[in-house]
Amino acid sequence: MPYSTKVNNELHLKPIVYIAVSALIVVLMVMGLLNSVMKSQVKNNMFYIQVLNYSLPIVKDVAYDESDMAESQMNLRTALLEYIGIDAFNPLNILSKENSYFSLGRKYLKPDMKSHFALDSFKLDDISIFREEKKEESDSASQETKADIYNPAIKKNLNESKPEVLIYHTHTTEYYSPATLGSPFDENLSVVAVGREIAKELQQNYGISVIHDRTIHNTLYQNSYTRSGETLDKYLKKYNDFKIIIDLHRDSGPSKKDITCKINGQDAAKLMFVLSRSSGYIKNNESLANSLKGFLDKNFPGISKPTKEYNRGKGNFNQSKNPNVVLIEVGADVNKIEEALFSGKIIARAIAEHINGKK
Repeated sequence: MPYSTKVNNELHLKPIVYIAVSALIVVLMVMGLLNSVMKSQVKNNMFYIQVLNYSLPIVKDVAYDESDMAESQMNLRTALLEYIGIDAFNPLNILSKENSYFSLGRKYLKPDMKSHFALDSFKLDDISIFREEKKEESDSASQETKADIYNPAIKKNLNESKPEVLIYHTHTTEYYSPATLGSPFDENLSVVAVGREIAKELQQNYGISVIHDRTIHNTLYQNSYTRSGETLDKYLKKYNDFKIIIDLHRDSGPSKKDITCKINGQDAAKLMFVLSRSSGYIKNNESLANSLKGFLDKNFPGISKPTKEYNRGKGNFNQSKNPNVVLIEVGADVNKIEEALFSGKIIARAIAEHINGKK
């Protein structure tokens, strides 16, 4: 073979080899990245939870709040950092990249060296700690609230042709005790029962016309807010507006003592308002929530928990669709249905004061 031909062939082969090696490196990096994402903790990427939602939607009732996805910390940046060995959510991991002391693994230390290199937790003597006395607060917390559940003075004549309140449920199958996973769908044990109680109180005791939609929107949880948003659009198109629109939920996870209070000697499920800061109507949504919460804090102290705010929220919790939308969580899965129903009466009183009391 002439020398020139041999050189030309080698020149042609070099780009091919370079492309093949580059492609192999890219494939390995992508595989490593995917593997890193798959192994990330559930609290950071929700991947495992989403798989469960596709295959076992009932898991949501005990383990998953869809709004968590809105605040999930999974993104390309954190995945890439984890791939190269940096856990953005672990400060010691980051420090170990700067100082070898923090990267010393315990398994490499001799038994007598572990105590030498251990980072002892910070301790303070009692004498070094200033404790603010909260005797007054604890005393008041132990006392039950005495309040009038009803206010007949603000009742008006019912006009069913002009609905003023819309109640719907994005997660329609959120249950209270004594429901179990084996129970068939029973509206009498779910948030639907609480919505029904609020509607009955408003119409019978305060003359406020209510539409209570019981559509099941959470057959597939990842699209619950999309479907409930379509339901909301339908009513807004028909009636144009409402004075209050409530997406009624219940929480999951809190202990019974943290989610229950006493009103007039009776156990009541605590309430929590939820807002999306990215809603186009955030100021209006927040004003409405603050108005209802302000009345509850004044007249039923202890029943309303601090408002929970998300930077985004799944679909903005549909709060961008209307300035009068508010999301309320009534108790949690550990509450008895009777406790949630009792709280429904108190919510109705707050709504009635907001609508009728302003005349």
